[in-house]
Amino acid sequence: MPKRIDIDEDFILSLQSRLRQINDEVPGAQLGNDPSNSGAGPSGGAIKDLTVQTGPTTFPIGNTFSNFIKTNVGAIDTRLVNHHTMLTEFVADITDMLDNTDHIESLNSISIADIQPYFSDGAPGSGSNR
Repeated sequence: MPKRIDIDEDFILSLQSRLRQINDEVPGAQLGNDPSNSGAGPSGGAIKDLTVQTGPTTFPIGNTFSNFIKTNVGAIDTRLVNHHTMLTEFVADITDMLDNTDHIESLNSISIADIQPYFSDGAPGSGSNR
């Protein structure tokens, strides 16, 4: 039998804090900052502007890799924007749930369907229906 996981307010606050921390690091990562080295400046520029030097144009593997990077950096940047938006909304949804729930421990006895109204479907502003 799986171990029972009890959710209490400290757990929710810790989760909220960690998600907020990750969310705060996303814009810096987009600009080329290493989140694990907060004292360092940008390491080479924004991800969406990333280019690589892979040798002369006569080097086919280098050209293939360079074109792959050029083709995909926009999609990576877009994914980071989407993650930032989703994390922002999720942190706001957790805040809303905490603000509207007197005893978080009572959530241990209800179903996910009962909790779902507190969380959005991913669209900004679609959190609690209260």
